[in-house]
Amino acid sequence: MHYYNDSKGTNVASTIKALESFSERIVLIAGGLGKGQDFVPLAVAAHGRVGHAVIIGQDGPKIAAALEAVGIPVTTSVSLETALHAARVVSQPGDVVLLSPACASYDMFDNFEHRGDVFKGLVGGLA
Repeated sequence: MHYYNDSKGTNVASTIKALESFSERIVLIAGGLGKGQDFVPLAVAAHGRVGHAVIIGQDGPKIAAALEAVGIPVTTSVSLETALHAARVVSQPGDVVLLSPACASYDMFDNFEHRGDVFKGLVGGLA
């Protein structure tokens, strides 16, 4: 399993580009402040690429609804730490665990750098 930090993916278009860059099955960690975005294009791009999504943040329910509408299983988490744990549970050998939130970070973090640093620290602590 490989972990990728795309915390700078703060909008739907950026996350779509990140999804398109992998051929492996993806476990996506996404969510935060959606800034009024439409998450349907994200769901369309995720279909066939994302095997499971773990959703965090204020607008997580909107992302979850869009992804579930195209048949992607979703787990909701209350923190990035629990999201990473959930991603490990649902991942399969060879999967990519991708943090690409498609949202701003300000509901849970100081900024996208802080969110990315927390993710890197959590991944670094995995045994």
